[in-house]
Formats: sequence, structure tokens, C-alpha cells
Amino acid sequence: MQLIAQAREKVGGEETAIGLVCEALEMYQDVMVNLFLEKCLIYHHIMMTERDNPGKKNKASAKEASRLWKKTLQDAEAYIDFYHLRRWRSRLYRFWGRWYDSQERFRKSVPYYKLAIKLAKQDPDWTQKGIPRWLELEGFLGFASITGGNVRKGLRQLQKIYKKYDRGTGKSLRQKDYATWAIWKTGIPIWIGRAIISGKVKMEKREYAKWLQEAEGLLSVPPGTKSWVKNFGFRKNEIAAIRRELKL
Repeated sequence: MQLIAQAREKVGGEETAIGLVCEALEMYQDVMVNLFLEKCLIYHHIMMTERDNPGKKNKASAKEASRLWKKTLQDAEAYIDFYHLRRWRSRLYRFWGRWYDSQERFRKSVPYYKLAIKLAKQDPDWTQKGIPRWLELEGFLGFASITGGNVRKGLRQLQKIYKKYDRGTGKSLRQKDYATWAIWKTGIPIWIGRAIISGKVKMEKREYAKWLQEAEGLLSVPPGTKSWVKNFGFRKNEIAAIRRELKL
């Protein structure tokens, strides 16, 4: 604010001051959208915790988290629309897809993921940090395709995407952001496990158990590797729940 004030009070500094204000407003808008979406993610985690709880589940808590998640998404969408923040459209559609997945309305989530993938290279994570968000989105689309009835295509898609994490932009992501890379990559065998549980996918237990074990290994941060996540508790809980369900 001091820089803006100094530019504003300088004769002939109006253009500089306006530029600084516009830059600050854009940063503020990005923070606002991020906070809306972080709130959505927290509500999603509450639902995941209840889903993967081996004991008595609190259905009321999960239902309330789902309601608040949807309400927060609606608020985020209104904010993005009002300020014409096209760069956040992909992320917004990502969260709508995940909300419909949480309701098991997979055919509704598919078009959201397709839109999100189409706009992914406008996402601030890609333009500012080089994080290839379309990798995560392609995985969500594959899972939604399986659970929505297009099993063969969805399974092929997930197997193909899993390999993408070890080459090209996927390999670069591992070096840049191990935690994001590990969370996204391990999501694929977890989603396939859920599809096996639901009866959508048939896979030999021994083959799947080997894949799940590989995923568990990725949740231990290699020595000397920086990671903003240390424990990966949500992913570990998901794997434990699948092991219980499939008796692996």
C-alpha cells in the first residue's frame, strides 16, 4: 500500500499507481478464490474421513460437509463470474466434478472434467508454477467414466495416465513438487480399487495388491526430498479402507 501511495502522490505517477493497484487487486482475487476452494477441500476431507472410518460413521457430519461444500462452490462460482476470472474456471469445474463424484452422480461429473481439462493451461498453477493440473483431471475423468458405465475406456485411460507420471511433465512434477505428484499418482490405484469394490472392474487380487503396495511406497518421502506433506494420512486411510474391503 505504501508503494501505491507513493506513486499516487508523485506528479506524473498516475499510470504507475494504477498498475500497482491492478496488480494488487489481481493478487487479492486469487487469494479469495484459493480460500473458497481450500474450504471446499476441507469439507471434502471431512467426508473422506467419515467414508474411510472403520468404526461407526457419522452420516450427519458427512451430509453437512457435503451441503457446505456445495454452498461454498456456489459462492466461489459467483465470485469468479462477477470478476470475470477465466483463469480460475478450470479449477472451479474440477471441484464441481469432485462434488458430483462424492454424490455418486458420475455422469454429471464427466462434462465438468472435460471442461476443466480444456481450460487447464489457463490455471494459475500452470501459468505461474508449472504444475500440470490436467494430469489430475485426466485421472478424475477416467474414474468418472468407469463408474458412469464406460468401464473399458475409463480403465485404459487410468492405466495410461499412471504411466504419464514417470515421463515428461509428470516426471518434472515429481522433481518440482513431490507431495502433489505422490497424491495425484496414488489416486489412480485408489480409484481403481473403489471401482473393484463397486463391481465395475474385475482385476486379479494379486495383481491389484501389487499395484496398491507400489502406491503405499510412494507415500514415504524419499530421503533428501522436500515435501510440503509429511504423513499423507488421507491417502493412507483410503488405502487401508480398500484393503479392509477387499481383504488384501
